[in-house]
Amino acid sequence: MPKAIEIWQPRYHDRVVLISVHKVKEGTNYVRFTKAPSMGNGLWSFDGSRVRRECELDTNGKIICFAVPLHWLTEVEEKENPSAD
Repeated sequence: MPKAIEIWQPRYHDRVVLISVHKVKEGTNYVRFTKAPSMGNGLWSFDGSRVRRECELDTNGKIICFAVPLHWLTEVEEKENPSAD
């Protein structure tokens, strides 16, 4: 199973998740929020191909990131969870 990208929390004021450009791969990607109780402690998936085509570039102050809209994320059922190791 693929690894999950660990993100502290979404950027709530504009409802996006900043994900480092080098971590977004083609196909399905997984995100785990580590400091966002409102997002739960499960996994979320998104289509890396769509993100690479359609998302704007932004920065977290240190690195270039894709600004992925929160509504593009889909919560993954527990039985499908990939290992986050």
